[in-house]
Amino acid sequence: MLFSYFKRKLLADLKDQTMIERDQLVKKIESLENEIGILVKHLAKEQVKDVWQNESRSIIIENVTIENLNIDQADLSSNFGQLGINELSGQLNIGTTYQSKLSDKIPEKMNRLSGHSGEAGPKTTIRKRRDE
Repeated sequence: MLFSYFKRKLLADLKDQTMIERDQLVKKIESLENEIGILVKHLAKEQVKDVWQNESRSIIIENVTIENLNIDQADLSSNFGQLGINELSGQLNIGTTYQSKLSDKIPEKMNRLSGHSGEAGPKTTIRKRRDE
């Protein structure tokens, strides 16, 4: 009889102890499930951000058509303060100019007709003034 009493008492204590441990484990499992849920939500948000970032990087514009361009203000000034010019050659044409192949030959013909052979300068004659 004493044996059965201790057996019941021991079993009751074990049953109470296992129930307490079971309750603690259930609470721990619930808290872990909550943490996993939070992590899954956070991971899903990060994946959505990555998808948006990858999509924004993958935009390719192949053709752009501009139908109308309005310019409100244009700055056309240039600063040539530090510009160095080693050689300056060419022509400055102001207004309308017409040039043909004949215009290059005209000075040569004028020299031939006047008797100059392209010497350094024109022929000059110096005379004394007549006294009258």
